[in-house]
Amino acid sequence: MASNSQATKQRIFTFLKEFQAAHPNQPVSLSELAQTFHVSRERIRQHYRQLAVDHNLPPIRERKKPRREAPPKQPSPKSRAFEAEVRMYLAHGMNSTEIARMTGRGKNTVLSALHRLGVPLSKRSRRI
Repeated sequence: MASNSQATKQRIFTFLKEFQAAHPNQPVSLSELAQTFHVSRERIRQHYRQLAVDHNLPPIRERKKPRREAPPKQPSPKSRAFEAEVRMYLAHGMNSTEIARMTGRGKNTVLSALHRLGVPLSKRSRRI
């Protein structure tokens, strides 16, 4: 008896051959195949590659490119001013707790500003 994986592979092969006969040169979507056979897209890709070694299969449809997200919004003038203040205190050799005390802001706020400024974690605190 064939394993479940082999049975799925055979069903995929049969479907691809019928698809190719009905729609020659039309690409097939691996995502749609995955939904049809109730397996992951990666599993379909794996079986497709194995079958393509021995058989002539329809081409794979290229995946749609994901939408580009909007560019990150610019920080507010208040945030930029606070970051400049944090940068100045950092240049004087202060750690995040001391900067928080000097600015009157919370330590997490200072740590967030340091993170946005790209300061490595080891420089944000005097602990080693």
